[in-house]
Amino acid sequence: MRFASLVFLALFAQDSEVAPTSKLTSVALPAGALRALDPKNIAETSALLKLFYPESPVSASIEILIWAGDYGGAKGVTLREAVSKGVRKAGYEYQDAPSERKIEGRDISLCSAKSAARRVRGVWISNADGALLVWDEEPAAAAVGVSTCGNILYTPPKGWTVQTAEDTVTLIPNDLIGNEKLFVLLLPGREYHGKLDAEANELWLEACKLFAVEGKPWASEKTDVYRSFKGWDYFHFGTTVRQKDANLFLDVYFIHVGDRLERVAILTNWVNQPYQETPAQSPKYYNLLQDFVYGLQFKNQPDPRLPKPGLKGDGIVGVWVGMSLGTSGYTGRAEWKGYHVAFYDNGMALYTAQLPVRAFETMNPYVSREQSRRWWGTWSMDNGRGVLKMLYGEIPIVVDGANIVLTTNKTDHRFARLDDVDGTRWDGTYALHEYQGKIPAISFTPDGKFSDDGAVKILEHNLYKTYGIGHANGEGTYEVKNWTLLLHYLDGREYSMAYLGLVAKKGETKPSSINLTFNHDELKRR
Repeated sequence: MRFASLVFLALFAQDSEVAPTSKLTSVALPAGALRALDPKNIAETSALLKLFYPESPVSASIEILIWAGDYGGAKGVTLREAVSKGVRKAGYEYQDAPSERKIEGRDISLCSAKSAARRVRGVWISNADGALLVWDEEPAAAAVGVSTCGNILYTPPKGWTVQTAEDTVTLIPNDLIGNEKLFVLLLPGREYHGKLDAEANELWLEACKLFAVEGKPWASEKTDVYRSFKGWDYFHFGTTVRQKDANLFLDVYFIHVGDRLERVAILTNWVNQPYQETPAQSPKYYNLLQDFVYGLQFKNQPDPRLPKPGLKGDGIVGVWVGMSLGTSGYTGRAEWKGYHVAFYDNGMALYTAQLPVRAFETMNPYVSREQSRRWWGTWSMDNGRGVLKMLYGEIPIVVDGANIVLTTNKTDHRFARLDDVDGTRWDGTYALHEYQGKIPAISFTPDGKFSDDGAVKILEHNLYKTYGIGHANGEGTYEVKNWTLLLHYLDGREYSMAYLGLVAKKGETKPSSINLTFNHDELKRR
């Protein structure tokens, strides 16, 4: 996108006026502010809002403010802080956070200002050419299905029972099996000015006391506190606890948001002994629980408007595969592995030898990053060169013709882009190796139908014995989208698995074999 490097010159060349105050928020602006007046440039620059806030339209109240001069680095931060101070002084709740997405390698910050009368969202670009703030009043939208518990805003999972007390909410799934027990509890919050890492043990013991259970003390000398993609800090700890003669499993998320401490607990029992399993590990609930916790909103902190990450776009956006030196989790030594790297159009990147179980189309990259932080990073490119920033270091990127080269362990590794597989159709039956005296197989038809005869049970790689999506055979429709095979059963079940198209190419309706899932399981044509 050739935009950021031209925006200041284009705006300065057109009509503008001195802007001592903002017409949108009525707050005083730092000295030197100009307001763009040319309708054409205003319309073109509104693309920034459409890019970073794709789910809501740009309103007629858009305002574009420019500051001439060098606002790179710390100077840009100082300018944004000055605007922030003025907005807060005017009675708004104001948030300003860097975006994971860059434009031409330039840092982008997203901001929001909320008052009783209106809510404003905006985009900052600042560099050596100048500083630009594009903002407008966010169109009002009713929050469908959102409930409250004190400071917490939440959306109950579909089909769950919600029990409310004076300061606590309990959510229970209605489709538990046998002796499964699962409770999600939104616990009373309070004002909090402490530090999560320093007070982890006390917070945990306090939660155990609230549940009247005996729990192990916080054993770690160091507590890892993370900042979620929504801007709040948290840590969570789960372990076996005892209540009278029963062994339960308690997992608590401790969230420091603004000046408050909020807590979300997941309480389950152990099932299917002697296996160490809890219903929270069930394929029905695991991803749903993760989405619920990380999707929480809070009254005292505006929810950021995050762009939906996509894998279709210009440059290196997409999914790539190659060989790379990685460290073995078993031996601790470097060894050659097949690696995947997915560059999202919002600047996020997934770099891992093993794909997440949740495939690309059904995976929420923001939530997946919370689950596996070492697999996720950010990327930027400029003139064919760039960098992939991971938790453990930076990996140089160089475009080499149709390929890219990543340099790890002082060694160059060539990666190839995966071909698009959207709309793939097959015609035939594909089987796995014999399992317990039976050949698991799945059949596909060119008109988008499938019939499962035990294959999904194996492909699911499910370790939870009580329930699996593929425990019962079935039929339905299928589609391939974003390197993901999606199965829609007629009885309402949904299952997805990775399909990278490495062996069977798009357009081959009768390939000799198909590789599916994060494990690259091979199914051979019968």
